[in-house]
Amino acid sequence: MSDPRSPDEFRASFIAAALSVGLRQNGDFNGARQEGVGSFQLTQRDGMRHSTAAAFLDPLESRPNLTIMTNTDAHRVVIRNGRATGVVVEHDGRVETIGAASEVIICCGAFNTPKLLMLSGIGPETHLQALGIPTVVANDHVGAHLMDHPFYTVNFETDRPGTLFDSADRTVLRTYARERRGVLTSNIVEVGGFFSTRSGPAPDQQLLAGPAFFRDHGRRSHDKPAFMIGSSLVGSRSEGRVSLRDNDPHSAPSLRFNYFRESADMTSMVVACRLIREIAHSPSLRALTTRELDPRLGHSDADLADDVRRHVQHTYHPACTARMGAPGEGVVSPELRVHGLTALRIADASVFPSIPHGNTNAPTIMVAEKAADLIRSGF
Repeated sequence: MSDPRSPDEFRASFIAAALSVGLRQNGDFNGARQEGVGSFQLTQRDGMRHSTAAAFLDPLESRPNLTIMTNTDAHRVVIRNGRATGVVVEHDGRVETIGAASEVIICCGAFNTPKLLMLSGIGPETHLQALGIPTVVANDHVGAHLMDHPFYTVNFETDRPGTLFDSADRTVLRTYARERRGVLTSNIVEVGGFFSTRSGPAPDQQLLAGPAFFRDHGRRSHDKPAFMIGSSLVGSRSEGRVSLRDNDPHSAPSLRFNYFRESADMTSMVVACRLIREIAHSPSLRALTTRELDPRLGHSDADLADDVRRHVQHTYHPACTARMGAPGEGVVSPELRVHGLTALRIADASVFPSIPHGNTNAPTIMVAEKAADLIRSGF
């Protein structure tokens, strides 16, 4: 973890704007208090994203007891007499079975972990039967309870330097290459905060802002410098589902997020919409703004709710599709073992009983660390 390496005008202006509308400053979101605004700490080293592969796998790749297979898809877990004994995989176009001397640990993420379980006969029995997959363990919670953080953004044009629009500038490139500093160290959403729209143990909304144009999951661009302010519903209560399209392991799973199925979620987003514009219209940010790029028609709650539905994005934080819980209430035990089988565990965000009120990267690493401790200790 590290703090942003290069202070910029937008970050300071956003914090000043948020403070002016009544939010508190927070210098450490990972400390005792989550609520407030400030700069986010980043999963970076020397100005670059530091992935779990770089942190955990790269230093150990020469170990004789570790084999990393790329270009490999898992087709199903092999289960004999209630025990996971291996995995059928396709490696470079060739299907083979890899045996497990001790146990199998699934870490395919909240979309593909339930997919792999269902292809292996572990999941809702009626769904498996409809696809011609023999049921090994019937469990309606596999693929259920999908949760994510709905995200709504507003973009503003600016004439100030220092946004990611300048990322191709030779001076910017030279600064990053030599010093690992400057705008290219930005993670786009480098500043923000947490606030509450309803009572609860933790804030339910996360402000996300940065010196970049961001629309339609980053697939669209703008021809001038811009900045973005958005809010993510980290306290979402709505649940969706992951299911299989067919019994072909090459097919992507079917995803239904069911955003805003719980009406309280939309009520919270409407409050967040109003706060975004209140912050954007404060003097410190208006001084940077030449025009709003996403002007919305109407200001009633119904108008704002309709706009959220039409422009909602997600924050790539899917979770809870193989949730931890007692038999009959979840998929895995507190030791991450799949109910009804032996020698099979899951170690990814799919095991979260509910989605965290914050980003999922660090909690997922925590699950993996805990899994390693459990395996080493023999639990």
